[in-house]
Amino acid sequence: MLSRWILAPVVMAALLSSAPPSRPPVVVRGVCLGCKDTPFQLGDVHFISAREGWSTAYYWPPGNGSGFATLLHTTDGGRHWRRVPFVWQNGAESGPPFSFPDRLHGWVAWHDQFAHHFSHTTDGGRSWTYRPSSSISHVGFFDARSGYSVEAFYP
Repeated sequence: MLSRWILAPVVMAALLSSAPPSRPPVVVRGVCLGCKDTPFQLGDVHFISAREGWSTAYYWPPGNGSGFATLLHTTDGGRHWRRVPFVWQNGAESGPPFSFPDRLHGWVAWHDQFAHHFSHTTDGGRSWTYRPSSSISHVGFFDARSGYSVEAFYP
């Protein structure tokens, strides 16, 4: 009898945690504008509202072990995506880490063949500030002024 009382809350918690989210559904497939006809696949997707979102995107060329990764932005619920033009990362093993706590403020880290970079926007991605950085593997911001980044370390 006791096992029934313990199992019931566990089953109820599992059912509640798998319930569909209360947000309206958002389309996350669409056309990528400014992607140089590259058939990117969406990676980490983060929507700020029902219409505006950001996503990493990957491309693996056939027969080649390395690819490209970039950051995309949508303002129409995922029907059209625009590539952030300066984020073009060689190697698609991991996408550029990014964080947008609201529609105006965002951060993205990426690397090219020459250096690692960390960029910040305060106007929803219309303009960006750049700075050199170490190899950042994770970025997370709670609001426009508070956040963290994690440096990747490879011994």
